[in-house]
Amino acid sequence: MKKILYILYIFILAIIVAFRIYSIGHEKTYHTAHHFNHNELKISEAYARAASPNAKSGAIFFIIENGTDVEVLLSGVKTDVAKRAELHVHKENKNGVMSMTKIEGGLKIAPKSALIFKRGGQHIMLMGLKQSLENGIIIPIELVFQDKSAQLKITVDNDRPIEHSSHKMSH
Repeated sequence: MKKILYILYIFILAIIVAFRIYSIGHEKTYHTAHHFNHNELKISEAYARAASPNAKSGAIFFIIENGTDVEVLLSGVKTDVAKRAELHVHKENKNGVMSMTKIEGGLKIAPKSALIFKRGGQHIMLMGLKQSLENGIIIPIELVFQDKSAQLKITVDNDRPIEHSSHKMSH
């Protein structure tokens, strides 16, 4: 009887291991409530804001850490709360004037490093808002990577002051 139970145990364990190996290469979408965390990537300090209650645009800020040994490409973003959502950055021109531009081709996140999406820097720009970004509401977004996507729910926080991140990972 012990031998049969042992064989059954080994069989079940082999099925679990085989399923896990299969699923690692086939994970396409991750879900989160407010904070996305996976063995590969970690997204934290995420929030959205608009300049005013009637604004036609808004922005999303967060930190994304790549804990893997390979480069990851964040190629875009999708959401139903705006007509368009794009990766943007503020840049200073040769005359010292700041302007906001769309990031073409996505953003590469080096292994064991992080990108900070912050006010006055890289961010997700929401254009043509379909609803007001009122404090406390939660908006869904999808971060699109080269081979997977991350479904996130971001809380609107219009009162959050500009802050300098205490993030410690190398950049």
